[in-house]
Amino acid sequence: MENDILDDYFTKKPKDTFKYSLFYIWTGLLVIGVIFKIQHWPLAGLFLLTSYAGLFSHSLIAVLFFKMKDYPVLFFLLFGAYHFITILYGVFWGSGRPFNVNGATIYTALLFIFFLVEYLYIQRKKIR
Repeated sequence: MENDILDDYFTKKPKDTFKYSLFYIWTGLLVIGVIFKIQHWPLAGLFLLTSYAGLFSHSLIAVLFFKMKDYPVLFFLLFGAYHFITILYGVFWGSGRPFNVNGATIYTALLFIFFLVEYLYIQRKKIR
């Protein structure tokens, strides 16, 4: 007996599914960075920059390659874009607040690395 169109969805799972688990990891790192910032402990800025870059790159992957328009994905995309603009503003016009040139360099390097690693992982997964 032939399957209906709706039955094919449940029998053949799509290989290209978006994983929300990285959002949990980056959000957990953001919470740790905020706790470090509140307690005035060292490495708070590094935790925050890493989580900003991770959230922004993962949401960019979701929008560009998976064509997702979910509210959490769009929220993290806007959240990451806001912090990207804030960091650039601090470098060019804000006299180093919230981050100076070193912070912007770290942020863009992390953003590029996270995006590239996830993009290569997706492409490798599509080949298989």
